[in-house]
Amino acid sequence: MNKKIFLRRAGSLLAVLWFLLPVAIADAQSGRTQALDNLIKGAASEGELVMLGSGIDDPKAWSGWEKAMQAKYGIKFKLKFIRGPAMPQLASRLIQEFKAGKPPTTDIYIGSEAHFLNLHRAGALESVNWNALSPTIPGGAIAPDNIGIAFASRMPGVVYNTKLVPKNKVPRVLNDLLDPQWKRKIASTPYAAAFDRAAMILSDEAVTRFLKELVRENLAGLIRCAEDERIISGEFTMMALTCGAGQTDILNAKGAPIAHVILQDIPLINYWYLGVPKNSPHPSLAKLFTVFMVTEEAQKILWETEAYDLHLIKGTNTYRLVEELRRKGVEPRVFGVQEVVGRDKMFDTLREKYQKILLGK
Repeated sequence: MNKKIFLRRAGSLLAVLWFLLPVAIADAQSGRTQALDNLIKGAASEGELVMLGSGIDDPKAWSGWEKAMQAKYGIKFKLKFIRGPAMPQLASRLIQEFKAGKPPTTDIYIGSEAHFLNLHRAGALESVNWNALSPTIPGGAIAPDNIGIAFASRMPGVVYNTKLVPKNKVPRVLNDLLDPQWKRKIASTPYAAAFDRAAMILSDEAVTRFLKELVRENLAGLIRCAEDERIISGEFTMMALTCGAGQTDILNAKGAPIAHVILQDIPLINYWYLGVPKNSPHPSLAKLFTVFMVTEEAQKILWETEAYDLHLIKGTNTYRLVEELRRKGVEPRVFGVQEVVGRDKMFDTLREKYQKILLGK
């Protein structure tokens, strides 16, 4: 090829590349891919996204996500949130609907690693190539076989009344809850929240011994997670273990005498996941919403309304909390779907055992 022709063509090619470079950089920074653009087009034609369930009940969260998602992707749709069954019951319903060949009653499902494992075992969740839709999704957030995405990290611990628990008496390790000072002042949950995970760090024997001693001396009653008003009122001085800080942090920020602490000997991280049931009536919107929930905009709303976000995303509040623990030499132990697979029966056995102890059986 003539040298002049070659140089002219090379120069033309470089000019084209130089023109396209800003676009490529913008797409990479925003996480936009061709697959995502195609999904947005499909979502725009569906019009409505139905979310039935529990866990995130603040209407401000759902209306905020609806507006932010419309602004981000340039589409119009209605996000219809219906407060419904608890996560375990809804998971069971979705499995029954899938086996019966019926469309699911919700376009998206929110649940813990245990609920997602049950749905996955039944084949009731759609497998989606999430990385193709957004390469910025943290790898650790994607559930096995692409059945969902973790969007919120929950760190169980102890919630306590700040007027009734002096600073030097705030529990640091699990056995601090056995202090005689707290005789018949501590609550727990009837479902033994997080104790099965704690056993993976401390041992079954240690947790069993602790619970028996707690029931014998300091347990005052059983309440559900998030019944913070019963701690604020002084009915109970503390509650352990929690399902996560969540509303406790919001109440604390508003001046309520309540706070949450993570125990240094059982620093646990559990997740809330989002997934799309098979045969969802609005599958494109459901997938788009799932991807959206790990964006900066969605995480900000999640923290402002529920005081949760995902520690796998750099800069989030929970990310900073985990980094602070690490600086203190405390390494949190993660229990996502990946960590539960193959051990779910063991966790079920431990949970049932601990529930019976707490119920005095």
